[in-house]
Amino acid sequence: MKACGNITSLHDGQKLYIEIVKHGVEQEVQIGNTLMDMYVKCGSLIEAQTVFDKLQSRDAISWTTLMSGYSENGISEQSLRGLELMSLEGISPDVIALTRCLEACTTVGFITTGQELHIEVVEKGYETDHYVSNTLVGMYGNFGFYDEVNMMFDKLLVQDCASWNALILGYAANGIGQEALRCFREMQYHDITPDNASWNGVIWGFAKQEDTDKAFEVLGCLLEQGFLPSTVIMASLLKACSSPLACENAKRIHAQAYTVGDFEAGFAMALLDIYSKYGSMVDAQYMFDVMPRKSLVAWNAFIAGNARIGQSDVVFLLFERMKYEGT
Repeated sequence: MKACGNITSLHDGQKLYIEIVKHGVEQEVQIGNTLMDMYVKCGSLIEAQTVFDKLQSRDAISWTTLMSGYSENGISEQSLRGLELMSLEGISPDVIALTRCLEACTTVGFITTGQELHIEVVEKGYETDHYVSNTLVGMYGNFGFYDEVNMMFDKLLVQDCASWNALILGYAANGIGQEALRCFREMQYHDITPDNASWNGVIWGFAKQEDTDKAFEVLGCLLEQGFLPSTVIMASLLKACSSPLACENAKRIHAQAYTVGDFEAGFAMALLDIYSKYGSMVDAQYMFDVMPRKSLVAWNAFIAGNARIGQSDVVFLLFERMKYEGT
């Protein structure tokens, strides 16, 4: 069962679940927790919730597993709701549950709830936990509470790459690119090597403050180091550009990134979307053709792009091809 979760093999995990049901032990908390963990790792939250609901009793691991699944899949409100229900059952949240809820507060913008959870973290003695502290740095940074950010960062026993990234992203989220860049340089002064998240954070900061020249300057350095901008960063970069420049800048990113290697699916989709929106259909066609798996979103973007320029025959053929390929 644990192997099924580790390799996100939902099919094999479900076969094993059927055998467990046959033996009538799926309601036992340890087996149920393992089943939930498998489903969460496979992204099957409905099945995880079903297993959770059938448990005869629930422990902290049961709640934390389910809450982590919701948090990791962007359903942050449900994760926070889980914390409330967990407390009503008289179960005290562990350090993982509290950390997931702090992340959820950042996602949904619940600063007051985040501050209340911080108090609980201190009361339980979890503030010295490295992951919790990094999460608090990120949360306060995202809300622009920089006094709290600096206080939490200075308290860290170890300031590793993840800690610096939380600091960088806190400034970037509020469009303070120069401060993000200052932190980026300072982490290297302390012999911490930036990773992809560090680079993307600095670019994001400049993109959010609409300093596209600086953002593209950092982007060039990122690509030289063998990294690729994330889909979110690329979208931020393109959004920061005025419409007439969107295609031109997409081509700049595309040309620079081409030397690095294969594109991730989200990166390719962002390029396809921009090319299609602004009528660069030769480039859109190329991105569409090189996608090994074409999602419905990709089909829709490419079809819409052709429709905008009046290519009705192409649109019809694309619809027929889409149906034939079973999308």
